[in-house]
Amino acid sequence: RDYEPVWALDGGSDGLDFYRAVLKRWKDLLRTASHLIFEVGETQADEVVKLMRLAGFKGMEKVPDTAGIERVVFGRI
Repeated sequence: RDYEPVWALDGGSDGLDFYRAVLKRWKDLLRTASHLIFEVGETQADEVVKLMRLAGFKGMEKVPDTAGIERVVFGRI
């Protein structure tokens, strides 16, 4: 909080506004078979997978960090 701009910390009412914005703006810029990779908050992996699926991504995977927390989500277009 001391080093990040406010907009980077405010994810909206459910914390997912950032992911929605990226999916909306970047999906059409990716080439076929490209991957989009997100680092996610501690409890956000399942919801980000759902958002990616709704945006047309396939093959989503969740990758845990060294503590076993699902911290990375990726899928391909």
